[in-house]
Amino acid sequence: MPTVSVAAVCALLSGILATTVESVGDYHACAKLAGVPPPPLHAVNRGTLITLLIVSSTEHCFAVSSHTHSH
Repeated sequence: MPTVSVAAVCALLSGILATTVESVGDYHACAKLAGVPPPPLHAVNRGTLITLLIVSSTEHCFAVSSHTHSH
């Protein structure tokens, strides 16, 4: 029967945190490259929430990735 260890949970949470930080940086980098003002905070929060809840959690739970990250 599978077990859950504290180390595994910490590893998954650190991966999700790294993905979230990287996404916020991506929003600001894209805005700077496009020569437009940075996105409003509510838009970044919404994008980060979607990334965290749907994409990252699904990737880490099922050990699959639909896009590339550096973690």
